[in-house]
Amino acid sequence: MRTYACGQLDRLRITSSVGLKLTAPLDVAENRSTKNPETTCTLDLARCQGLFTLCLLCGFISCCLKWALLKENAERKLSTKLHQVLILSALFKMFGSSAIYLAILPFLLPTVLGQFNLKDNFVGNDFFSGFKWETFDDPTHGRVNYVDQDTAKANNLSYATDATFVMRPDSTKKLDSSTPRGRDSIRITSHDTYTDSVVVLDIAHMPYGCATWPAFWTVTAGKWPDGGEIDILEGVNDGPSNLASLHTSKGCTMPQNRKQTGIPTSVDCDATSGSNQGCGNSFTKSNSYGSSLNGVGGGWFVMRRTNKDGAAVYFWARNDPSVPDEIKSGAKSVNPDDSWGEPEALFPIDTCDWGQHFDAHTLVFDLTFCGDWAGSSFSCGGKCEDYVDQNPDKFKDAYWEVNAVRVYTP
Repeated sequence: MRTYACGQLDRLRITSSVGLKLTAPLDVAENRSTKNPETTCTLDLARCQGLFTLCLLCGFISCCLKWALLKENAERKLSTKLHQVLILSALFKMFGSSAIYLAILPFLLPTVLGQFNLKDNFVGNDFFSGFKWETFDDPTHGRVNYVDQDTAKANNLSYATDATFVMRPDSTKKLDSSTPRGRDSIRITSHDTYTDSVVVLDIAHMPYGCATWPAFWTVTAGKWPDGGEIDILEGVNDGPSNLASLHTSKGCTMPQNRKQTGIPTSVDCDATSGSNQGCGNSFTKSNSYGSSLNGVGGGWFVMRRTNKDGAAVYFWARNDPSVPDEIKSGAKSVNPDDSWGEPEALFPIDTCDWGQHFDAHTLVFDLTFCGDWAGSSFSCGGKCEDYVDQNPDKFKDAYWEVNAVRVYTP
């Protein structure tokens, strides 16, 4: 939890004429005056510990629009919120009565600040009830046999603890070339669908290695590609970094230059062109994929999508000091804004009608082998399918270990 300094009193207690009481508990390590010398403050307020919105409230009641934020990265949060402070301050002046303002403030803040609230929190065994184990033929033509949940549990290909959930392929059996489909593996799809949302993947370990093609993504529950696809975490073989992409029907493109840290690999999202490469962005952080990601204990992949703004994909490694507190702690609400920094991949609506190309999506995890992408770029010697059949021990590290998947909605 962030700690804020909004004044010098021991406690903040504001009681309006209609009996609304707001109390900020005291438990902070530092107390320092943050009064703006250019304003006249009628009330010196207490140090506040809690959500940023409470610190905003301190500023309004004291007539001060500046205060100290005592945790790392918090100063950056202040500057990005200043325009929202001014908006709420204007509303305060418009209503005139502090009683009315305080009464409606809880309803105003989520709208003005773009808050998303926790809807689904999948941890451990929650995945068994919240997702379906798919068993259809791999649409990407991989050397894979997706198994149902009972088979996955019986063969220890899917299991959970109170804190983690694991999916992995078979790594014990050699296969004959005549074996139907291929190596046993997992593909799961969420029962629920989501539109405007923030999806947080807290991952400890991901599959990697020759012939592998792992992905965490969202996809239309209707007709593909008409309803769209958003690839959040994807790569093949021993790829150096993550690739986030969109796949759509015709008519959705992306600008070459965007406010993102990733590098565009293509700008036409049409799934029917370019061998369905979609419009992708290669991450510049080398620890965003495979063994490098696993080596730092994983991290957080976050995808925000709205009809108003399109989509953005963020990534913070486990050891990254800039990860937002609300992402790291699994907070009850998140507020994606400039304080998160530039996304690795940004997909704006400038030349893509989001409402036309994206509908309600399910969440998907899968691990296939070879297929259209991993097979065509396989470089580990011989034929990709033979490698999968004859080297089960090479897939011992090709597993998903997921701490949580959290979905937030407006």
